[in-house]
Amino acid sequence: MSNANLDIVEFVSKLEDPRSRDCPHNFSEIVITTICAAVCGMLEWDEIVFFATENKDWLKEKLKIDFSNGIPSHFTFARVISSIEPTAFSKIFTAWIQAAYPPKENQVIAIDGKSLRGSYPETKGADLTHIVNAMACDTGITLAQLEVQDKENEITAIPKLLEYLDIRKSIITMDAMGSQKSIAKVIRDYKGDYIFAIKANRKHLFQSLKLRFEEVRNDQTKSQFKQKEFVTRSENQHGRVEERTCLVIPVSQLSADQENEIAQWQDVKTAVEITYTHTHKKTGEVKNETRFFITSLKSDAERIAQSIREHWYIENKLHWVLDVVYKEDDSRMRINFAPHNASAIKKIALNLLRIDKTYNKSMKLKQKKALVNKGFLEQILGIKDA
Repeated sequence: MSNANLDIVEFVSKLEDPRSRDCPHNFSEIVITTICAAVCGMLEWDEIVFFATENKDWLKEKLKIDFSNGIPSHFTFARVISSIEPTAFSKIFTAWIQAAYPPKENQVIAIDGKSLRGSYPETKGADLTHIVNAMACDTGITLAQLEVQDKENEITAIPKLLEYLDIRKSIITMDAMGSQKSIAKVIRDYKGDYIFAIKANRKHLFQSLKLRFEEVRNDQTKSQFKQKEFVTRSENQHGRVEERTCLVIPVSQLSADQENEIAQWQDVKTAVEITYTHTHKKTGEVKNETRFFITSLKSDAERIAQSIREHWYIENKLHWVLDVVYKEDDSRMRINFAPHNASAIKKIALNLLRIDKTYNKSMKLKQKKALVNKGFLEQILGIKDA
């Protein structure tokens, strides 16, 4: 992958200036400068002004940003960024990233929500901002985001998010909140596959799967469930050994009642049980956990287990990085659409930093290098010398 594929000037040119009158400061210059500052880890409004002031000559030489009416104030940066219509921002962001990096066959796309805990508006009783994200698990690139009113509204937001994405031949993974029959239909209509977690919120299906897999594991003669398949993987991490066993059976191996119930999920083919055994290396303490899934994929334990494993990358590669590196939960950007748009800009910056493979250090060190080394910043932004 190359950063040259992502032209931030082209991206910004497709955004509509939300201001209704002539203004002294150029819209595109403000947005491009904000993205450049975010790449360098400068995320608050006063930090963006500082970045613009200290890099005025570089911005003019490399990006033709001359701030002919002076450097905008932090109020101006805040007002402009927070006024961009978020739905249009999200659609353009997704089209831009997927045009540069089209989806690959069998690519796992994880969809999950994240609350911005510092985004409580000043209005009494208002809710914090909640954003549903889609991430390509193999690359860690954020593909899309969509703001929802609260976590409960993820169910209605996910189909809208899927409209933005090209998911043909991709595998869409979700937690229990997004595991809905209507969403399964949308994914299959768009020619994708799905893996859905089934938890106790779907009590009857959860219990049916639990009982059936107990029968599968207790089938000592191996005569009843001839098509079952399993794979076991283990790894050492954080002072413990984790062993994961994935057991899969075609839905045809369910009882008649169970098969009729699960058939309501469009094109469902396989039921899945994954058993996790965590052994603490120092104390010897053992903890067991069992989870259940359904999927439109055929019964391939290796492929399904890996896809489920990759789903959790959205927590490690995106949500954790946004909180720890970009301090998203500490941000007090609250006015208008600021929480949504600032989050999108952070993901643009994170994508640009992640795509570059020439400096394989932490995100924080990449940010710092981009701040002090303009050659590296130009490389991250895909800027070529004339």
